[in-house]
Amino acid sequence: NTGCVALSQSVQVGFAAGTTTVGWIPAGSQITSIHFDVTTAYVGSPALTIGNGSTANQFWTSTTLSSAGRLATTNAALANWYNIGTTDVPVVVTLGSGGSAGAANVTVIYTQKASDGSEVPASS
Repeated sequence: NTGCVALSQSVQVGFAAGTTTVGWIPAGSQITSIHFDVTTAYVGSPALTIGNGSTANQFWTSTTLSSAGRLATTNAALANWYNIGTTDVPVVVTLGSGGSAGAANVTVIYTQKASDGSEVPASS
């Protein structure tokens, strides 16, 4: 077999403003998808970003939560997904103020570098 397996980390996010760490992604990993599943519609439409602990919107720029369902990746900062860098990086959800109800699950799916340290897929 060749290639890498997909790994994921998830967290539940309530309606209170603040930050929640989804987990840590190993250096050199490639984010392949971020699922933001709103299980209970948010009241007050708070804004959401997903970042790396120092840049709040590194992986997902601001979007407003207003209805139940899976968010489309139209606000994803895809250019920052290919290689997250040379050190392990936290994935942090920031929820803005204004929500009085709501709940969601955030799942980050990623692949690590190959066992020999090369990127998967290899850059062209």
